[in-house]
This record gives sequence, structure tokens and C-alpha cells, in this order.
Amino acid sequence: MPALDAWAKAAEQLGLAHRTVPGNAVGRFEGTLGACRLTLAAGGDETRIVAEAKHLLVELRAGPRNLSTRAMKLLQGRQLFTGDPTFDAGVYVRTATPLAIAVLDRDARGEIRGLVRGPGPKWEGGTLESKGHRLTWSFPTLVDNLFRLCGVLRTVAGLATRLDASPPCGMAARLAANAVEDPVVGVRRFNLQLLVREFPEHTATVKACRSALAADVNPEIRIDAARHLGPKGWSALAEVFLRQDLDVAARKLLLGAVVDEHPRSALRPVLERALQDRSAEVQRIAIDAVDRLQARGLAPRLFPLLRSESVETLAAAAATLGSLGERRAESDLIRLLRHSDSLVQAAALGALKRVGGVRAVEPLLDLARRSPGLRARGLRAAAKDAVAAIQRRLKDAAPGRLTLAEPGADQGGLTLAEDRGALSLPPEPDDLGRADAEPRP
Repeated sequence: MPALDAWAKAAEQLGLAHRTVPGNAVGRFEGTLGACRLTLAAGGDETRIVAEAKHLLVELRAGPRNLSTRAMKLLQGRQLFTGDPTFDAGVYVRTATPLAIAVLDRDARGEIRGLVRGPGPKWEGGTLESKGHRLTWSFPTLVDNLFRLCGVLRTVAGLATRLDASPPCGMAARLAANAVEDPVVGVRRFNLQLLVREFPEHTATVKACRSALAADVNPEIRIDAARHLGPKGWSALAEVFLRQDLDVAARKLLLGAVVDEHPRSALRPVLERALQDRSAEVQRIAIDAVDRLQARGLAPRLFPLLRSESVETLAAAAATLGSLGERRAESDLIRLLRHSDSLVQAAALGALKRVGGVRAVEPLLDLARRSPGLRARGLRAAAKDAVAAIQRRLKDAAPGRLTLAEPGADQGGLTLAEDRGALSLPPEPDDLGRADAEPRP
């Protein structure tokens, strides 16, 4: 610990008055520093600095009785993580109040680290606790040269002054500033989440969410912001996906979130863009969405993907076209039966089982014949099953029911029989349900 005379010199330089306590070895110094009332009790086993502003009291305690960060983690277990890995490694934050998070902006984290002297290059800090409008830092030790001691006093007073404002208005503004401006991604996200939770209707919250959605480089923060803003947020996030040049990881995350949350009626341009994405991973997310939403209006956009170089994309597109009942894909699906990868063959088999006609029977039987060995047993069985399903559909084509027609026939390959009571009309399709007349090449 710094010697009492060193603290006395630091206090003198800052204009703090010395107050003698009879019979007490602790030196007490009081005065005003900036806009704060500053009290210093130095000597003995612990040094205590208190900076009291109008609405906020900041206290710093340093001494061997205070546990290090490492000891606190071992004894207490769970701690609050600010999102800054370097800071979290050195300071144990005990309470997750909005004040504690708002106070730990970029400058404050740097200032706090500057207060602590640890053994060797790896610093070991202490504990931050927040109760009401009182913030207390406890450290085992401080820096011990005169210049830095003056800096310690200025830092504590500066924190109190800079962070002093009437809650909750000032608190929301600080959390919003951290959420938008902090250079550490984890800090921005944690501040935004806390801001949304504590001040959901505040103007600062709405502005921070809009700013984060438009400009933050982290896709998860953008998704958090859109979620809070609701329908307008998801619309804005869809525009980000459509307009901005994002990396693959960001496009995947944003697409998944938009598909899950955006209204179905507004998804068509997003999925069209995603199906043409240069990343096969993004394409597959879009294919899966088309399948889950049964977006038959987008079936023609899947045809070009049946010539993809990605095995996984080929298989996904083939399976989805079968799920959508897209009989115009029959020729391409027959071609994929000759693909060298069994995953693609299996997907084409499954699709033809649903949409295949007379033309598919012989290629399916041929696949069953030319797939010898135990490893191909599943393919042989699937091919025979697909043939049986096609035969059942052909056999069941009778008056009073929907009948199969060859691909390319009028009315999309379906004909109505005379018994009108056997057909129920579907609801009016939305934009995802309207298909183009012909698949695009």
C-alpha cells in the first residue's frame, strides 16, 4: 500500500484539506475536486476514497483484506460479465444493476484498470458492487507512485462527476451510448439488451436500436435491435439483408431471423435474393424456408439450383421440389438419379415418389437394378417404393378425383373430373403461393 506521506503529498497537490483525528494513524483529507466532494482516508490496512456527486457516490477501497478477482471467482462462482473479456478477467462485478453496466463504458474500464497494480504483466483486480446510487470498487492493492496516486484521486472524482445524472433518464442515455459506441462487441450487445429490458419505451432505446440495426457490424446485435422494434424492425432488417454487402456469417444469421419473424407476405423478395446468393449455405437456409412455408410461388426459383455444384444444395432443392408437388421438375429429378452422390440420388428418389409420372418408372427401376451391394440396399428399396407409389397414383386416377397428367399438359398437369363434390378449393394464395408460369432457367 502507498505510504501515508505519499497520500498526503497527493492530497496537498489537489488542494484537499488535512483533518487530524487524535489517536488515529489514518490520515483524513477532504475537499472539492471538480464537481465532487472528495474524502480520502489513507493509512493502516486500507485506503478509502469517496467521491460524492449530486446523485451518485463512487467509493474505492484498497487493502490486503480485499479479495482478488481470482479469489472472488473461486469463492462466489457466478459473476456479471460486462462483455469485455479483458476487463472481466480482472474485475469481479458482483451485481448486475443498470448503474453498474452504464458506468463501465470504455473510458471507465480503462481508468479502473489503471488503478490496479498486479504481479507481473498479468493484472489481478478486485470487485465492483452496486447498491442504489452507490458504486464500490474493492482492490487488494493500488499503484504506489505519487503521480499515479494523484491520478487515482482524479479518476474516482472524474467517474463520479461524469456519471452523475438523475436516473432513469441519464442511465438510459449512458446505456444507449455504450450500446452504439463501445468498441467491444460483447459490451455493445449487453448494454443494448439491458437498455431494452430496463427502459423499453425510452426515446434513447428506440434511437439506439435504430442505429444498431442500420450500422452495427455484428449481426446478432442487429437482430436484437430488430426484435425490440417489432414489425418495422424486421422490415428494416430485411432491407439490410437485401441492400448491404455482408459476409456469409452475417447473411446466414440475418436471413434465419427474418424468415422466422418477418410476415410471410413480405418474404418473397428476401427469399428470391437468398436463393440466388453466392453462398451455398445461404441458399440452403432459403430452400429450407421455402419448404417449411410451402411457398409454391417460389418453386421456379429452385430449378437453377438443380445444377448446383454443391451436393447438399442439389439434395435440398430436389427434396423441396418434391415436397411442393412440383411436377415440372420431373425431368431434372430423373437426371439426378444418375448423380454420383447417394445423397442426391436419395433426394431425387424421394421427390419422384411424390411427383413422378410414367416417365420416371423406368429410370427408377434401372437405378434399383444398377445399385448392387449392401451399401446400396437403401437406394434399391427406395427406388422400388417410389415406383410402387407412382403405380398407385396412376391406378387411382378415376372419375370424380384429381387425375395425373403428363408434365407440360394444360392447367399445370391436373384435370378436374365430373364429380364436383370431390374437390375442395384452397384459400386464396398469398404472394409466396403464386408461381411463375414457367421455371426460370
